[in-house]
Amino acid sequence: MIDTLLIDFGGVLTIGQHTPRWLALLEEKYHFSLLHKKDDVIKLIKLLDVNKLSFQQFTHELNQLFNLAMDVRDVYGLLEETVVYDKDMIRYLNELKRYYRFIMLSNQNKHLSDLVKSGNYEELRGMFDKLYFSCDIGISKPDSGIYEYVLKDAGLIAEECLFIDDKEENIVAGEKLGIKGILFKDFKQFKEKMKRI
Repeated sequence: MIDTLLIDFGGVLTIGQHTPRWLALLEEKYHFSLLHKKDDVIKLIKLLDVNKLSFQQFTHELNQLFNLAMDVRDVYGLLEETVVYDKDMIRYLNELKRYYRFIMLSNQNKHLSDLVKSGNYEELRGMFDKLYFSCDIGISKPDSGIYEYVLKDAGLIAEECLFIDDKEENIVAGEKLGIKGILFKDFKQFKEKMKRI
């Protein structure tokens, strides 16, 4: 029997993925194109998400890559602009809260994870029993280590957990450990799937 929902942040609680929108805003504001260096930027973001690169270092690396003069505060600000909550999803999860324990499991940089943990995002206040972010653990999904860490730290049994994520590789990695999964596409699809749980 499922008693815990492991819930991703970006693309599940928010409308769409915030990272692509963030990069698009940076491109637009600073008049550059990621086209030929996108792989380099993705590597930097992955390092940012496991806290092996600070936001200051990330901004410096972007400035070097694209010969820019971005300010770290501006990079923060543009990132924050991209977080738009799915109000229907939040409302529905609040209805489900009386039946399940909620745990957030997200690949996330330190800046956004600190905003979530500090309660800056009113929509999420009090919703989650525990918050786990890749930047705090030093491992990101789909590495099995992050799932094993969360299961052990929170005292969970894999077969009693349901993982909701918008990336198939993350769902598959969880399923290999016995965690059931729902590949999130949109609120309507998620609600239908939950009716069958």
